[in-house]
Order: sequence, then C-alpha cells, then structure tokens
Amino acid sequence: MRAFLASTLGRLVMFIVCYAVAFGIVFGVAALASSMDIPLLMLIVLVPIIICGWHFIDWLTPAMFVWMSWAGWAIYFLIKLMASCFLGFFIAPYHIAKTICDNV
Repeated sequence: MRAFLASTLGRLVMFIVCYAVAFGIVFGVAALASSMDIPLLMLIVLVPIIICGWHFIDWLTPAMFVWMSWAGWAIYFLIKLMASCFLGFFIAPYHIAKTICDNV
C-alpha cells in the first residue's frame, strides 16, 4: 500500500478519491439541509474550506496594505474571505490527499 501511494498513480488516485468525497459531502449536506439545522451544517462544511483557502492566499498580504484605513481593511478581509471560500473548496481535498500520501 505504501509503495502504491508513493507512486504517481497512487497520488492521482488519492486526489481523485478526496475530491469525490468532498463533492459527496457538499451534495450530502445540501440533501440533509431540509431535515437538519442549516447553520450547523454550513459551519461543519465551510470552516475547513475557509481555513485551507485562507492559508493558500495568505501570501497576498503585501507591505503596502499596512497603511490602509479601517474601511480598507474591512473590504480587504471581506474579499479575502470570499476568495478563500471559493479557492478552499478546490484546495482542501488536495491538501488532505497530499497529507495522507506524504505520511503513509
């Protein structure tokens, strides 16, 4: 098993499996949304996605942003939050698969 996950094909299979699981979780949450508490489900799904996306775009904070006003910072963090939600949806399964392949 370790040799397979260390190979290129093993990594590709692991990435595909993690993406399929992520999409399955999102669609499963959408199906359960009518029977469960929607804010709790959104919290369970969005927190890991936002964290992965936030870490991915963390390099976007250049030194010029230090001199922004409070309104500028609020707009910056709002845009960064929206971007991290979008990017994290695609990046989170990749990080999970990479961590599994690297640690096995």
